[in-house]
Amino acid sequence: MSWKEKDFEESMQPSIDNIYTNCFSNIDNIKRNIRTNENSKSMFMDIELGIDTIITFKDGSMITLQEKTLRHTKQHFQQFTFEYYNQPKTKDKGEWFKLASQFYFFGYANKTHTGYLQYWIINVANLRLFLNGKNINKYLRQNPPPAMANFYAIPFDVFDNNIFYKKHNSLEI
Repeated sequence: MSWKEKDFEESMQPSIDNIYTNCFSNIDNIKRNIRTNENSKSMFMDIELGIDTIITFKDGSMITLQEKTLRHTKQHFQQFTFEYYNQPKTKDKGEWFKLASQFYFFGYANKTHTGYLQYWIINVANLRLFLNGKNINKYLRQNPPPAMANFYAIPFDVFDNNIFYKKHNSLEI
């Protein structure tokens, strides 16, 4: 992912925090990894376990999330994208192999990048169980150069509803 895209995703975090506040009650803290501290525990959790965010509740319990925001220009795809290999030639494993977060926030930003046109909070365990044993190779795509990663682009309409903890499909929030 380019720094430009990473900067864009990070600019959307306040909107994601508002969504979390509306979806989950009793939030005490929302903590994300900081990419400037490459030796931190949170950076390890991001790179090795696909955990971008930890929400801690007032009772001390917590949940973990991976987050992905795509620009409004990609909304017409209506697909959940799931990175397979960072580098297919060397078999450098992507989030397909590493994702250990409990939930996955996936959304399409609005045109002004002030909110979301659509978002889904996906239960990762239910997603894994749904995909297990299915032939999803027909959804495997390759990013155009200079990007190297390949990814699954799975249409949202093939998923069972139990995969979603929450979904929002209005024009804007």
